[in-house]
Amino acid sequence: MNLAISEHRPAPDLKPFVHSFWFGQFDLDETPNIRSSVAPNGCIELIVHLSNQHDTLSLDDGAWDTSADLALAGRYTQSCEVQVSNLVDVFGIRLYPDGIRNIFGVLPSEFLSSFTNGITVLGRSLKDFCSRIRDLEERPAQLLLAEEYLRRQMEFNEQSCDYTYQSMKQIRKLAGMNDYQQVSSTMPIGNHRLQREFRHPYGVTVSEYIRPSRRNALQKYVQTGTQAMSPLTYDLEFSDPSHFMREFKDYLEIMPGRFSKQRDQYVANPVLDN
Repeated sequence: MNLAISEHRPAPDLKPFVHSFWFGQFDLDETPNIRSSVAPNGCIELIVHLSNQHDTLSLDDGAWDTSADLALAGRYTQSCEVQVSNLVDVFGIRLYPDGIRNIFGVLPSEFLSSFTNGITVLGRSLKDFCSRIRDLEERPAQLLLAEEYLRRQMEFNEQSCDYTYQSMKQIRKLAGMNDYQQVSSTMPIGNHRLQREFRHPYGVTVSEYIRPSRRNALQKYVQTGTQAMSPLTYDLEFSDPSHFMREFKDYLEIMPGRFSKQRDQYVANPVLDN
């Protein structure tokens, strides 16, 4: 897909909950019915369409649906397929799962693995925010408005720094290069309680969240495809190349070799270092 994506870091006070802001232009040459797979990155995407041109999304039942003006993508552990027929211009806020919980007071488990209207889930204040973002023409002004909006939302919701937040923070710090036992051993609660308290707000277990966090490290290969696979395998602490290939195939449903030949069919948004 012919596209252009730029990513921007959040202000320090938002960084614990917001991974990044990004601008995207898809189908720059306006080729009809272009389909691409979008790689999961362990984050929830809040996407504002800056024009009346929208993409369409593949649903689990095989049908296609037009995305909302302000779309909330909760599929942070699964890839998805999108189709565009015209130039689509968007502004995105990439939030950690606990970011949605702490900024908006909404549990990610309520919309896990779905695409939905962000206004329906997060409140009508988003409608005004969406309109104001669209009215602004300069990206720096749009970024400032987004940060101000998120800060106001945080004022209305009590921030949770419980053990689930602490374990998520630890997983992200180590880029998923840890297993469940390593995470749970640092928490002063039992294994079963940690898993139960983690699954309730986020809809996944600790182990299931570790996987997309670790897969972010694969973005180095997804984005460029220039690094040799064998050194990359050990750089990312996979046990052997076969382990790397299995994880990659589970990630994008394609083997690394085939991916390198079909890279233009995938959207792998940049991932900034923490």
